[in-house]
Amino acid sequence: GTDSPFGGKDEFDAQSHIVIATEGGRCVGGFRMTVREAGQKTPLPMEKDCPGLDLAALFPELPLATSACGEFSRMVIGSFERPFSFTNTIAERLCGFLWGMQRPRPDLQYMFSLSNLPRQRLYRALARINGVDCFERQLPERLQPVHLSSSGKFSVQAYFVSGRDDGAKW
Repeated sequence: GTDSPFGGKDEFDAQSHIVIATEGGRCVGGFRMTVREAGQKTPLPMEKDCPGLDLAALFPELPLATSACGEFSRMVIGSFERPFSFTNTIAERLCGFLWGMQRPRPDLQYMFSLSNLPRQRLYRALARINGVDCFERQLPERLQPVHLSSSGKFSVQAYFVSGRDDGAKW
């Protein structure tokens, strides 16, 4: 663990997939994908961080009551020896795994992230590269995560992972 608010184990790790990217035997990045099964009432991490957040109300067009969904969070990309080059592909590869057919839960069509503007731009670009539809909703002021207030205003992104043949729609 670390001393940051994102470090260490928490109650969501047991229902999550932890994905680690390695290069040359070294960890260079990773993320956590937390899953909520269809019909479960358990909150996703962003719903705990933003008391009162209701993803079904924020995205009423999604069948979240009858579909499993996931949240990816804690994405980290780091280099301890030298800065990454502008052309590094670690984030692209991580998101390709997250949204590709080899993802930990191929049955998940709806994934969410909570992020500030710089990360929104990165995730939106990565979604586009991977052929994933991305829709954003600004969090109302009353739902902004207080412990992250120095990072700017936050929005929720919803990702619809298509490429399936079961008739799912956005």
